[in-house]
Amino acid sequence: MIRRYLPEIDTLRAVAVMLVVLFHAYPSLVPNGFLGVDIFFVISGYVISRAYLFPILERRASLADFYSARFRRLAPALFLTVGATTAASFVLLMPRELSNLARSLLAQPFYVQNIYYWNEGDYFAYPLQKPLLHTWSLAVEEQFYLLFGAMFLVAGGRRRLFWTLLIGAPCLSLLFYFAFDATGLSPRTAFYLLPGRLWQLGLGILAFCIVRKYREGPERSQPLLSLLAVGLICIVPLVPMGKVKIAPTAQTLAACGATAWALALIELNTGHLALLRLRAVRYIGKISYPLYLWHWPPLSIGSIVLDRPLNAFEATLAMLLAFVLASLTYHLVETPIRSRRVFADRRALFRAFCTVSIATLAVATTILLTNGATFRYPERIAVLFTAHQDGVSGRCPIIDQVLRPMASLCLVNAVKTGPGILVLGDSHADQYRDVLATMGDAYGVPVYYARKGRNHIGRFGPGEWSSLGELRTLLDEAKARGVTTIISLSSWGAYDRIATFERNTAQILAEGFRITFFERTPMSKTFDPSYRAKVALEDRTASTATFPQDAYRLRNSDLRKFFAGLAQRYPQSIAILSPEPLLCANGACAADTDGRPNYFDDNHVTQIAARRIAPLFKETFARVAANR
Repeated sequence: MIRRYLPEIDTLRAVAVMLVVLFHAYPSLVPNGFLGVDIFFVISGYVISRAYLFPILERRASLADFYSARFRRLAPALFLTVGATTAASFVLLMPRELSNLARSLLAQPFYVQNIYYWNEGDYFAYPLQKPLLHTWSLAVEEQFYLLFGAMFLVAGGRRRLFWTLLIGAPCLSLLFYFAFDATGLSPRTAFYLLPGRLWQLGLGILAFCIVRKYREGPERSQPLLSLLAVGLICIVPLVPMGKVKIAPTAQTLAACGATAWALALIELNTGHLALLRLRAVRYIGKISYPLYLWHWPPLSIGSIVLDRPLNAFEATLAMLLAFVLASLTYHLVETPIRSRRVFADRRALFRAFCTVSIATLAVATTILLTNGATFRYPERIAVLFTAHQDGVSGRCPIIDQVLRPMASLCLVNAVKTGPGILVLGDSHADQYRDVLATMGDAYGVPVYYARKGRNHIGRFGPGEWSSLGELRTLLDEAKARGVTTIISLSSWGAYDRIATFERNTAQILAEGFRITFFERTPMSKTFDPSYRAKVALEDRTASTATFPQDAYRLRNSDLRKFFAGLAQRYPQSIAILSPEPLLCANGACAADTDGRPNYFDDNHVTQIAARRIAPLFKETFARVAANR
């Protein structure tokens, strides 16, 4: 018989949440503690099946009951955490970080945070800079619940169709996971999106269905097997992954399989060891959801304020705070609402959700419209903080990533046919995406960006560049789309290891492409508007926001000599552009032009500066447009 409450499941929840908490607070202690999220998904699939799957199938409960219960469980604690995190961020964070938080706030009421963070995974996407990053997993769960309900609606009373959908969807998800994670195609996609996680929730459902099928058999008391399964869950995340590409995938499969096994044994066996029912451990399991919600914001906000990860002592204080907040949330918010002592009426709960959601969207919009609430600062400092946000993060439209996940490049403007331009480069290339897209529309030229944010031709210095195979794939797709010219933008590097660069350049030119190389821009710590603003806030005299033009030329001399050699060797196929005339004058390269900052950090240009530099590319676009 299926028992109503299993204390051992709370023990499993405690193990899962502590793996995640310890991983984030003390990364070196539990280097693979992120597997706690995978374990949570399996437990979630099992628990919702245990409580709702067969009651709904047998019409003893409705989908409305299911959604109401899940909503009561998840939404109140989430919005409490989001509200408190936003308030703390408003007080403690600088405008750029506050704006980043506001963008993630827009996703919270719609439970698409995972898609937002998936799309944001780029050069600037440092995890600790995102106080609400951990809410991506809640979005995955909510999306699964919608799919779960859709399966009932599609199947109607046809059980065979329902079971086909319920088993088929996780199987397809597992194939998706292998395709994107095990092969290294896009581990980020497998990590954040529901298609890469559905199999874990499905595994929990399958485990319960197997248990239910055999529940009428003789009860078997095998407590050691249950303890062994839980022990395996604890041990797997502690095993070093090594450098084998398949290792993370194998470890994930092992952790999820051990969790499903443990859940099945816990359900079937009646004689469990007391070790799996310790009251203190079970309490952590009971508060595991609010603990998961509260553990990340203090770590994130603390690291942003200190401009470094928290040390062990600071992380411990943050975790003590998280435990206190989690306990209070469980007793004062989660339990009263789940037991219907508060918001007993379903409609009242829904109205409260709508009100809080509208307030969340209003706060986020206000923060964004005011450039991260720059009204908190004097005008001269607000200008700098506004410039600190005047950059482009990411390169490819999200719809393109969804519809063409295997593509090597993406279209960034409205023109779709004819001779085109392909932009290669690192995060510096991203800052010219919008101005080049606008120029492409004006000239009737499609503009493409390589999906991967690095210079595929090669780095002018030590570091990674594309393999011949990767470059070959990119060139083939570019040629198929009609690309005739490549613009190469990069931070470049020191004069070193240029053989690969020369080889790849020759390969590209042999394919019939032209190349426009864009030199590096001046860079200096004193250019960073955030640094300048913080110095001003401290009432200290800031270093002059200029960089000697001669020093810039000296730093750039080897690169220019190399480019000049290429241009001399291929005079009809290579053009060299330099931003120096537009950013430097009278012996100095300036952080500002006409009182407006040229940089949003110490080396990436603002969109204002990019628009000022854009005319340098007119000749390149005109030449391509002439061949239409």
